[in-house]
Amino acid sequence: MNYELTEKSIINKYGIKLFQIRALVDIGEIKAGTLGGYIEHTGNLINDAWVGDEAQVWGKAVVTDHARVVKVFNFL
Repeated sequence: MNYELTEKSIINKYGIKLFQIRALVDIGEIKAGTLGGYIEHTGNLINDAWVGDEAQVWGKAVVTDHARVVKVFNFL
C-alpha cells in the first residue's frame, strides 16, 4: 500500500467515521509523509490514487489508478 490510515479521525455529517491518510511513498506529485484527506476504509483508495486534504471518501466509493479527489462537494 502507498498510504496508511492515521489515528486522526472525524465523523462526517452522515455519522460515518473517517480516517486521515498519510503517503508512505511518493505517489506522483504527492511526497512521502504528506497528509491527505479522509477515507472510511482501505478499500476506498487503491493503486496510485490519492484523496486530497479537503476531501472525504466513504461507503462503496473507490478511488483508483491515478485519480485524485480534491474537494468535498455537498450535493444533498
